[in-house]
Amino acid sequence: HYFEENDRPQTKLDRNLENGMAVSIGRLREDTQYDYKFVCLSHNTLRGAAGGGVLLAELLAAKGYGVGTSLVDDEKVEYCKEMMAKAEAKGVKLLLPVDTACITDFPDPIDAPVETKVYPVTGMPADMEGCDIGPATMKLFADAVKASKTVVWNGPMGVFENPTLAAGTLAVAKAMAESDATTVIGGGDSAAAVQQMGLGDKMTHISTGGGASLEYLEGKDLPGIAVIENA
Repeated sequence: HYFEENDRPQTKLDRNLENGMAVSIGRLREDTQYDYKFVCLSHNTLRGAAGGGVLLAELLAAKGYGVGTSLVDDEKVEYCKEMMAKAEAKGVKLLLPVDTACITDFPDPIDAPVETKVYPVTGMPADMEGCDIGPATMKLFADAVKASKTVVWNGPMGVFENPTLAAGTLAVAKAMAESDATTVIGGGDSAAAVQQMGLGDKMTHISTGGGASLEYLEGKDLPGIAVIENA
């Protein structure tokens, strides 16, 4: 369980998480098990975590905010409520977006021009959906990254495939690239985003494992790693 200690030998990343503040930022893919998105909360000395991307709607709904036309899974909302309560109980500061870039119609094709309007998360219009974090949230997350010693990032902040909706992802990526922290990128979308933005060489480590990298941090046995360790 992500809030319990595991018996896996400590890695450098584990030790870094225990030696200082860390921020885990992620977005949920629709085809991904969402229970390990808060895996880094299992580290007792983790100081903060931040959430955005596709999981944004469920996080905001869990806080009781309206989310416009954004798709919401009630099961995920209940899960978010549980994770928020557990984060609070462990003293982990969970940063949530304070504003969001909203659109009326999803771009088709995905990189087509799109008009956005920024609203506070407490006032998202009923006929719009949030597709990226807003400028105030970009600063909030960037400041958290710069104040951290270790950053684990899984998932873009918005629909980064669209130039207009990539601003939040770029802001976080730049903050990581400019920080002195140990920076770990997990996930195909995250890796693609930082490489596309020309910031890949500024990161400490980029994993294409995505869910697998989070499961490893959670303490689960990965067949490929187990074979190597037992060789």
